[in-house]
Amino acid sequence: MNSVFTYTDYRDFLRDHFEKAKKEHSHYSLRYVSQKTGVDPSFYAKILKREKHLGDDSVEAVKSILNFTHSNEAEYFTTLVHFTKTKNKKVRERLLDHLLMLRESTAHPIDDFYYFSKWYIIPVREMLAVYNIRKEDVTHLGSRFLHPLSEEEVREAVHILENLSMIGPDSSGYLKPRRDFVSTGDQWQSLGVRAFQKKMMALGSEALESTPREERDISTLTVSIDTEALPRIKKRLSRARKDIMHVVGECENPDRVYQINMQVFPLTKGEDS
Repeated sequence: MNSVFTYTDYRDFLRDHFEKAKKEHSHYSLRYVSQKTGVDPSFYAKILKREKHLGDDSVEAVKSILNFTHSNEAEYFTTLVHFTKTKNKKVRERLLDHLLMLRESTAHPIDDFYYFSKWYIIPVREMLAVYNIRKEDVTHLGSRFLHPLSEEEVREAVHILENLSMIGPDSSGYLKPRRDFVSTGDQWQSLGVRAFQKKMMALGSEALESTPREERDISTLTVSIDTEALPRIKKRLSRARKDIMHVVGECENPDRVYQINMQVFPLTKGEDS
């Protein structure tokens, strides 16, 4: 069974823990869990199926049967319960930061989720393709951002990128991008990518006012389409992304990092809604 630190929904952890305990102990059952925690057996079964949520007053009792050996594991689980249950976006972001801190404090391996965890990590990697910089001088990159990064933020980005083998020294000792492929668990990936995309969309909005027109291209279309048109539009956008990456690949001397966002979303409800 995976460590609790790999989960982004406490109910998945409870389900896996229940299945493992049931295999190892013949007496372990929903009724046994109920006797130990006070949670109704049928209700606990619905929690394991992601149909219901654990009540706040039952969290401590449930933790007592999970046999955590590290205090941070118990704190992570409690935080994960609140993270999974809350619908408040700001609270969710704050809880996500705390979950990440707990993962890091227990020497949990840096995985690909961290590549998306902070908006500036990917741009720092791209800047290393532009500038010849050795590791001891890398904090100078922060001042090159339109939203300047602190030395601590640059060091954090470099630390994560090195641990992911996304950057490394070339033959001259300059840090350069290496690995291109990024993969991680679907849950963590979706959380990280969503946070990254939200930040980049926010920076795009700011660019309307802060960046000269000749240095940007921001356009919009508001259209009426049927359900069959959306997949075709997505396919065109996918083709456009590939064309853009082809142009990027032809750049022999890049001198600046740009962000390119593509968005398609509904403004009105469908007929069946």
